[in-house]
Amino acid sequence: MEYERTAHRGTESSFSIDRVESGTWVIRDLSTPSDDPRHVVACVSESDELGVEVVWVRAVPLPTRYLSVEFVVEDLQRWTTRRRSEPPNRIPRLAPLPRRAPRSRS
Repeated sequence: MEYERTAHRGTESSFSIDRVESGTWVIRDLSTPSDDPRHVVACVSESDELGVEVVWVRAVPLPTRYLSVEFVVEDLQRWTTRRRSEPPNRIPRLAPLPRRAPRSRS
C-alpha cells in the first residue's frame, strides 16, 4: 500500500491518513484541532491475512477488518456523512396511563 499522507475531504468531514511505519497508518480528523483528543480516529495495520485491521480510537460502530486502508476511510466518511445528515431518533411519546379508582375493600 502506498499511503504516506493523503487527505480525504468530504462535504462535512475530512480525514488524513498518515503512515506511522511500514504497514501502519493513523487516520486523523482534520475538522478537529491537532491538540484535541478526538483528532486521532483510528490506527490501521496490515494484517498477516488479507487486508488490514482497524483499532478505533473514537467510538465508531464500524468493522475492525477491511480489505484496504482506502475502504476504511470510505466507510468512515459514509458513516460520518450519514450520521450528520439523519435527524435524531425520535422517542415516541406515550400517553400517560389512566388512573384507576382504588379498589373498595369489603
